[in-house]
Amino acid sequence: MKRTVILILAAALLTGCIEDPTPERARVVINGEPGKSVRIIVATDFVAAVNQEGQTRVVILRADTVTATLPYDKTFNIEASQQIFAEVARADADVANLRMQVYIDSDVRFDEGGLLRDQPFRFVYAFNRPTTRDIAVVI
Repeated sequence: MKRTVILILAAALLTGCIEDPTPERARVVINGEPGKSVRIIVATDFVAAVNQEGQTRVVILRADTVTATLPYDKTFNIEASQQIFAEVARADADVANLRMQVYIDSDVRFDEGGLLRDQPFRFVYAFNRPTTRDIAVVI
C-alpha cells in the first residue's frame, strides 16, 4: 500500500498533475460612475504583519500611485513578490459609489462596493501569510 501511494505521487509529479499554488498575477478592477477620477495605490514591495489587536499593519516600501479615470482594470505580475496591496480613494469630491475587486490569478479575493466616504477601500494579499481585513498603512 505504501509503495503504491509513493508511485502515484511520483507519477503525478512527473506528469505535472500537481499544480504550483504560488500566485502569478493580480488583477485590480474598479468600477463606478464612468469618467470620474479616483486615486489608486498599488504596491508589491511592502512588509505586512498582523499585530496583537488583529490589525494588519502595512509598511509600503515602493508603490505606484495614480489618479485614474473610471473604469479601471489592470493586471500586475506578482510572481516574484507573491504579494499585493491595493487601495482606492476618491480624487473627485463627487465620487460616491465604487466597487473594487481584486483577483489573484483567477480567484476573486476582494469584492467590496458601496458608498466611499473618507475611508478608502484597502486590500492586502500575501501568499501563505496571514492578513486581516482591518488594514492600517504606516507611513
